[in-house]
Amino acid sequence: MKNFKVIFIFFICLIYACNQIENKGETVAKSLLITNKIKLKIPYINPLEKLYDSLGFVNINEINNQIICKLAYSDTSNFLKINLYKGLKHAFLPREIAEKLTKAQNILDSLGNYTLIIYDAARPLHIQKMMWDSLKWPSAKKYGYIAPPNAHSLHNYGCAVDVGLDSAGIELNMGTKFDSFDSLSAPAYEWLFLKNKKLSKAQYIRRTILRKAMHKAQFYGITSEWWHFNYCTLEQAKAYFILIK
Repeated sequence: MKNFKVIFIFFICLIYACNQIENKGETVAKSLLITNKIKLKIPYINPLEKLYDSLGFVNINEINNQIICKLAYSDTSNFLKINLYKGLKHAFLPREIAEKLTKAQNILDSLGNYTLIIYDAARPLHIQKMMWDSLKWPSAKKYGYIAPPNAHSLHNYGCAVDVGLDSAGIELNMGTKFDSFDSLSAPAYEWLFLKNKKLSKAQYIRRTILRKAMHKAQFYGITSEWWHFNYCTLEQAKAYFILIK
């Protein structure tokens, strides 16, 4: 009889333990099911943003939220028809250069109701290579518009910007679109285009206003593209700024 009681108690304990394990397993299963149903919304951070942040570059709109970022390579509206920046929303630059660009905006404020539009700013070297490889032109022709990866570009140091003008929410017509390969884009021939009326007086004045503001903010233009402005020489960029790989 004594042995029977011991065996009986043993079986009761065993059944209880099994029930506990089963209940615990069921609870875990339900918990996993609930977790799987709940999709945690983790904010997406563009990989280029992470790269620029790691280099100490700044988002221009954190310094001046008036400046408009309309990055041409963040969708397929550019001349390559490729989204190279994967939807990047903001332009990034070394702080020193971002502050100079803010100075240019302040000068534009004093000249009238004008706002800078940024079409391109810092551009990593690996994207420069993608641009070079994607453009199916003879190399001799490409050299005039895109720096080959082994030569680097001032954009690869965040030391160049491509900009335009907005007024009261309207992107101003500057004679050609950004990244137009028409000779009409060249400041070097504006006097001729103005004379033969290929460039209107209003378009010429807008380009002049843009150059005036950028020059006063210590940027200088180039002869082939009205939108492109450099902050320093390539040698200076290599000496004082970080190459974005």
